[in-house]
Amino acid sequence: PSLERLKIWPLMKLHRFDEAIKIAKKATLSSNVNTRISGYNGLLSVEFERERPQACFRLAMSAVEATGGRSCILDLNTAEAAFAVFRFADAERLALKSIQAPIKDCPSSAHPHLANLYLLRADFQRAIAAVKEARKQGVPRRLRQQFEMGINGWLMRLLYTLGRFEKSVELGKRVLRRPDRVGMISYSKELMETIYTIDHYAALSAWGERLRERASARRGTAALAPWARAQKLNLTAWAARRKAARLLAAEANLESLLRPYLKPLPSWRLLTVAEIAGSGVTRRALASIRKKETMRAAVEPYLAAIEASLARREGNRGEVLELCRRALAGLPKDERLLRGHLHAFAAEAALAAGDGKAAKHHFHRVLHRWPTALRIHAIRLPVRVKVAKGALAEAIGRRLRSSRRLELAADKQLGFTALVEKRGNEARVCLNGPTGRRYACAVTDKLDKLADREERVRKVVDTFHEKAFAPLIDLTQQDINSLDGSAVRGSADQLLEDVLGEDKQ
Repeated sequence: PSLERLKIWPLMKLHRFDEAIKIAKKATLSSNVNTRISGYNGLLSVEFERERPQACFRLAMSAVEATGGRSCILDLNTAEAAFAVFRFADAERLALKSIQAPIKDCPSSAHPHLANLYLLRADFQRAIAAVKEARKQGVPRRLRQQFEMGINGWLMRLLYTLGRFEKSVELGKRVLRRPDRVGMISYSKELMETIYTIDHYAALSAWGERLRERASARRGTAALAPWARAQKLNLTAWAARRKAARLLAAEANLESLLRPYLKPLPSWRLLTVAEIAGSGVTRRALASIRKKETMRAAVEPYLAAIEASLARREGNRGEVLELCRRALAGLPKDERLLRGHLHAFAAEAALAAGDGKAAKHHFHRVLHRWPTALRIHAIRLPVRVKVAKGALAEAIGRRLRSSRRLELAADKQLGFTALVEKRGNEARVCLNGPTGRRYACAVTDKLDKLADREERVRKVVDTFHEKAFAPLIDLTQQDINSLDGSAVRGSADQLLEDVLGEDKQ
């Protein structure tokens, strides 16, 4: 049989698009179904390589219809094209459809794509389930390293969003040491290295902030170890950032990465790309995107989000608040993680501007959906610390007042409260909202077994930090209730224990 269809892919990568399209169109007229699928897949791949997402999605949908939705690879590639035109419901439907497609022509399953979707929605339990299911799927031996590293890349991001920064860094090192053997995907080795280096830098930075937070819960020499480790991480993060900046410049792919969903980079990572590239270079890239973009209305909220992160780094608080409002008004509801970043920026800017009402609203939104954003961006939550009687409770209260995650509220109307109680051998620190809502409650019992009061204080404050600034898990995802019956979040450790195959630490 003729193997001319095999020329489509290399011609596309050489940007000899007219030749690739000519062969692909001819293949779509074949009586052989596999040849037709190859032709349709080639046509949509050419449009994606050209960075024309709307044309790609139209072609992809027509290809699925023409083949009766029987091809796994067409369903899966159409799902990927749906991301680029912000059709998230279609992306989920087509990815799930590809799993059941009768023609099993996918090199791997759709579960990593589903993990991407669930993660941007902050649907952490389903993201974990998708990654776990992806690990169960069989992959041909010659492709195992490539797709294993792809799954590890998504798991690295999952760990990051759940606040498990140290493990995210460890996994990032593994991915960078043993990168994808790029072959069955259209992205270059250099592009994937750039993306993984960006992820690695973000995890290093967040882990450093976590260690500084831990140091703030300690006194004297006990604070030196986490503080020194954080300083060492700063140097490692600086090196990773320099490497990422060089890769961005060498490949000249900054515009493609800043335009959401053209490359395999989640939208909530756009802010990290802009941080690495710098304000001047990023703004020039954004101006170029605006000139060329055919989906300007849909893309503009993402660009405003990037500009908000730049304005924050430059100290323009008023501009930050306005850009966050614009971005939040236009972003799809599915973009919950990106919204979490923006609510954190807006809360900080509103507080600095003296707008207590706006600050209270935005802090509530962060705490409700993804409080890890406050930790990632080193933003303090304004609270009043209320302490019950007792020497241990008072010691915990003093330590909370010096916490790197908390700031003593000057405005009592904000209403966020850290309540410290001790009942027998149990200490409890709860974070309450203005309306009495309990966002988190850390309970540490059997304190009498600990060596001294200082160790007790550290234990309680560390536990509070973990509970208060961990992702929120809805009751529909995990049915966990606090001891007093109010809804609380399940810990990231509990959710990750099964997928990682390790004991809770």
